[in-house]
Amino acid sequence: MRQIITALGTLGLDNRNIVREALGVWLCRYKDIEVWSDYLAYDWVLFCDIFGHAFKVPKQVYYIPFDICTLMKVTQKLIEWSLVD
Repeated sequence: MRQIITALGTLGLDNRNIVREALGVWLCRYKDIEVWSDYLAYDWVLFCDIFGHAFKVPKQVYYIPFDICTLMKVTQKLIEWSLVD
């Protein structure tokens, strides 16, 4: 990844373009991608902004992001409820 970023920087691309190109190269290695975040309201907006708009995010990225904090809270409650029985 460092080599890609360095190469893109020598082409005169600004930081956003460098990040977008490097991230795009990295993401294209995967078929299906889910975005999980601990601060979804910020992270998803930033992720989409890197690509210029939510509709420009690579196609293999699922269009609905997931909140890991909610997952942990629900999991905790399920464990608590299972211990009550």
